[in-house]
Amino acid sequence: LEVTVKGDLHFNFHWQDKFYNQFTKQEEDTFLSRQRMRFQIDFIADENLKGVLYLHSKNVWWGDQNTGGALDTTSNTLKTRFAYIDWTVPDTSLQLKMGLQLLTLPGVVAGSHVYNTSTAGVSASYQFNENVGINGGWYRPWDSSTNTVHDAWDMFALLLPLTFEKAKLTPWAELSMIGKDVKVEDAGGAVLFENTGEKNSTMYHAGIAADLDVLQQLSVKADFVYGALRNNKGWETDGFMTDLKVTYDFGGGKLTGAAWYGSGSDEKGFRKKDFGYMPSFANSFDHEGGWGYGLSSLGLWGNNPLENGGVITKSGVGTWGVALMVEDVSFVADLSHTLRFLWYQGTNDKDIGVEREHRKDCQRFSGGNVIMTEKDNAYEINFDNRYQVDKNLFLTLDFGILFMDWQSGYKAANEQDDRMWRLGLGAYFNF
Repeated sequence: LEVTVKGDLHFNFHWQDKFYNQFTKQEEDTFLSRQRMRFQIDFIADENLKGVLYLHSKNVWWGDQNTGGALDTTSNTLKTRFAYIDWTVPDTSLQLKMGLQLLTLPGVVAGSHVYNTSTAGVSASYQFNENVGINGGWYRPWDSSTNTVHDAWDMFALLLPLTFEKAKLTPWAELSMIGKDVKVEDAGGAVLFENTGEKNSTMYHAGIAADLDVLQQLSVKADFVYGALRNNKGWETDGFMTDLKVTYDFGGGKLTGAAWYGSGSDEKGFRKKDFGYMPSFANSFDHEGGWGYGLSSLGLWGNNPLENGGVITKSGVGTWGVALMVEDVSFVADLSHTLRFLWYQGTNDKDIGVEREHRKDCQRFSGGNVIMTEKDNAYEINFDNRYQVDKNLFLTLDFGILFMDWQSGYKAANEQDDRMWRLGLGAYFNF
């Protein structure tokens, strides 16, 4: 076998006004330091067959015993992220993957609105010709087998990538059948999704991703996705997400404009547990991340998972907004700068922000940390800097500040503040 290794080691030190990504008032600023390591080993038998093992440490907080960063700690922080066989049938374009692997539902603007994390399953891809391919698979995100309960969540996905000279279009769909006793928790024990009841639930999404090279220096990316979930606990939801990004490369950097819109809930439906959100699991797992890459480093998911992005939303659901960015501008060799201005607004009826009863359900399946209404606004400024010290070593210095204009009554009801800022210093080594 030929064995190859690649990976990265990431450090981050940041000062943050609101530590747990909420706008809850607190008197003192907070400093945090942490690290993470990821590496992938490929065991290559030949050009058609290899095994892949991807290991990673969870985010290790320096000084914290629970995450393995305390004095003389012996905590087990190394985990298996991927473990699969990658096999191409000889003399064909059919490729198969079996095992724990990355499942990313399409999203070309800023990542997936729906799902982007490791999942056990079997996937297949086939290229009919240079223009038409097909990808799909069966995945099992969750399974439980005890003396009294045996239920599972099964997901089926189908993608049809179409590639042309200056355009790439990907229509896609997924169907999930979720057992009546499914209860999904994250590594910390927080409930991400609970389906306890008498009947199974069904979730589905359908969408299209478009990546267009309009001119040599001008590119356009767009996504649209509709999704619905019928839950047996007495609530249901359906809605859509759409986003658009236009980028002009002027040689010394990039000028980018972006916009997004996610449907929200009306007051009548909200009180009946009939929500207007597209169901999303983009906030569920912090290893690959949610939606918002490249658009924001604070209010959305951001570019650095170690900084806990997504103060407002990790999926965009229930909000709409615009962003204007000047990216990758460089005045000194190996040093680049990005400046962003963003404005957000909620798409929910103005009165639902005060409600507490169904707020956790909303947050679980909409990918939102806060519920913004049509009267709530947010303004954000980012200034991110990246310096390449060596071929494999980068330093980053990021600053973000976000102002909330609460008008719906949510601020008073939930003891929320109206400002958040963060300054982060990072070191990134890849190999």
